[in-house]
Amino acid sequence: MKVIRLSENAFDFGAEFKVSGVRGGVSLQMDYKKAGDGILWGLQGGGMLKAHYSEAERAHKARMQAMEPIENGEIVSIDGETYRTRVLGNFSDCVIFDKEEQKGEVLVIRKSQPLTPELCEIHYQAEKDGEVNDKDQKKLQ
Repeated sequence: MKVIRLSENAFDFGAEFKVSGVRGGVSLQMDYKKAGDGILWGLQGGGMLKAHYSEAERAHKARMQAMEPIENGEIVSIDGETYRTRVLGNFSDCVIFDKEEQKGEVLVIRKSQPLTPELCEIHYQAEKDGEVNDKDQKKLQ
């Protein structure tokens, strides 16, 4: 599982990561559209040309080139919490991270998340194995 962290500012290169289908680096921000909503957004960084690059900037470029991008639906860790990636496209606000909770091996999906075939299959298998109770069932409806 990939671990990412909130960006401290626009020049926090260590917090940048790659997202599949998105050009350039992405940084993690909170409360992008509305202050206090707690939604975690991945925001695409802008391009910039310079006459001279520092060693730290060169190292950052090499790290980004070697990095595997985060895929749509991939589970990531942010501040010790588990989130599922929802890639929106090659836009400035390119990705949202939806919080998930785990109970044993059963994945509990919050109501705000769209149910994908993958998640339905996980739920179906857990229900078949007798690992889903009525409380979990209500959360998925």
